[in-house]
Amino acid sequence: MIRAQTKLEFSYGLASRMAEAINDVSPATRQMLGEIWTYAEFARAAIHSAEIEAFEYGNGVWFPNGGPLAALRAALPTWFPRVGEIITLIGSHNLLAAPTEAQLNDPKLRPLIDRYLRGAGETNSEQRARIFRLAWDFVGSALASRNELYERFYLASGARNYQLAHALAPKDRARRLVDELIGLKARDGRGQAESDKKIIGLPTSAEFPRR
Repeated sequence: MIRAQTKLEFSYGLASRMAEAINDVSPATRQMLGEIWTYAEFARAAIHSAEIEAFEYGNGVWFPNGGPLAALRAALPTWFPRVGEIITLIGSHNLLAAPTEAQLNDPKLRPLIDRYLRGAGETNSEQRARIFRLAWDFVGSALASRNELYERFYLASGARNYQLAHALAPKDRARRLVDELIGLKARDGRGQAESDKKIIGLPTSAEFPRR
């Protein structure tokens, strides 16, 4: 999950650099940049929450709180393809038009590249090329395609993880909020067992007592 957080933060940095390089300050691009930042911040918050709420499970074994990580695991297969789509939209034709190193080193081409393919502001042609070549490697190359396939399925599909999260998630608080509003009595014994399950998919404390 720390890998996912780092990758999302890198994606936000790359997309921001791309927009700066071409002076793209349109509302649509700002919205998409904010979307990537939101994914990165959700990932950071989930990891932080899991660490802060870590608990000793017994016999000196510690686990992070599994709830935030389960939610993150279900969402990532949707987030990463969307991040790739955003970077592609921001990059547009620039992903295909970025000159290669050989072209930058060509004494006949370099003056033309410096004149017509420079970046916005203080971004020179070589910096612009590096940004968009990196973006191409990240979202357009053969490696990028394999990476997207990996992100979609390496933790099982998002659909399966959402189903599993619902099946195993503690439901006592959510049910209680509804039951109190409509006047239903809580079912005896249901809340305590589920609220005690701090990590999804592992035995409860009744099966493996904690110290």
